Amino acid sequence: NSTWVYVENEKAFSINRLIRVAEELLPKSIFFRIHNSYIINRNYVSRFQQGRPATIIMTDGTELPISKSKKQAFLEWMNTST
Repeated sequence: NSTWVYVENEKAFSINRLIRVAEELLPKSIFFRIHNSYIINRNYVSRFQQGRPATIIMTDGTELPISKSKKQAFLEWMNTST
């Protein structure tokens, strides 16, 4: 029942919240849940990569899968201004 949080300086820490609860606390204009296991910050998205699976490349080079069911909503979210 904990969630790992990764911050800009590449440090990670654990919080005692389910990812679902963490998602509800974060501003939806900045954070998006791309997968059951991942919530991302739009300020650190480098690019979207089409494929199977489609992936999000973060500014630090981390590659994260995006679920099929979230892909269209993600693309719409990225095209909205904050």
